[in-house]
Amino acid sequence: DLPGVYQALPFLRDLNLGPVLDQFLSLSLREKQCLKALYHGKSAKETGAALLLSPRTIESYLENMKSKLSCHSKQELFKLACRFHDLGLLN
Repeated sequence: DLPGVYQALPFLRDLNLGPVLDQFLSLSLREKQCLKALYHGKSAKETGAALLLSPRTIESYLENMKSKLSCHSKQELFKLACRFHDLGLLN
């Protein structure tokens, strides 16, 4: 999946980032890929083309993540993606 992330787990937990880390680890690989694409400003069409999935499937992943991560909008999901990125989780 993302090997560098798993090496950083103890460090992130020591920083009291357990809840954020748990949110990230609750995502599937595809969801993480879609979230990374969202962070980079990619549209559902662009993400779908890169992952060989339909744009509707990408939108479904984003909707599922909003529910899973308690986000009420795509903007909230983007803010969380920024936080994950800043912690080195989406690299």
